[in-house]
Amino acid sequence: MQGRHGAALVIGVLGALACRPPPAPNPPPPPPLRTRPEPPSAPAGPTAEARQRAQELVGEGGLALQEGRSAAAVELFDQALALDPSSAEAYAWRGETHSRLGEFAAAEADFDRSLELQPDFAGSWFGRAGVKAWLERYEDALSDYDRALELDPFLIYAWVGRGRTLHRLGHYERAIADYDRALADGVAVGDLGWVRSLREEAQAKLAEEASPQADPPR
Repeated sequence: MQGRHGAALVIGVLGALACRPPPAPNPPPPPPLRTRPEPPSAPAGPTAEARQRAQELVGEGGLALQEGRSAAAVELFDQALALDPSSAEAYAWRGETHSRLGEFAAAEADFDRSLELQPDFAGSWFGRAGVKAWLERYEDALSDYDRALELDPFLIYAWVGRGRTLHRLGHYERAIADYDRALADGVAVGDLGWVRSLREEAQAKLAEEASPQADPPR
């Protein structure tokens, strides 16, 4: 009896186990964590040889500009920038050329780019100030002249340019002070007679303002 009961118990247990649903499969592993994709590598900058050639082209362009060959100068500066787009000097020279050609929007854009590349480039502050003065944006021009002279107090023509801008705004005393500074520092530059003429004009305007007004006719 016990044998039969034992066998029945085993069969019952095995039957119960057989009727149980199969165990759930192991859950799938979690997806791998996403990693931030690597940024594309920055393009390689110009080689030393390209920089050197760009500098030579800037020099050639400056000479062409001095000789009055403005179109050739622009082309040379274009070539320099194709070789070295980070040349603040090339942008400044091309801006100066555009300015002399009366292409003030292009000139200002070049000076802006030059200053983005080299914010302490006094020549570009001076050049952009001249463009703004030509466009009669005198207050903006004064700000750029101020910055140019902060960076290079011996930039003679910046003193003259700021003086002329102050002159146009009717600030004759300040204009005379700037002309005097240019004349004092510009002995080695050569003939600055035209600056003396500007000073005399400002002095006459100042004297005119100081003189008593004549009585109106009765």
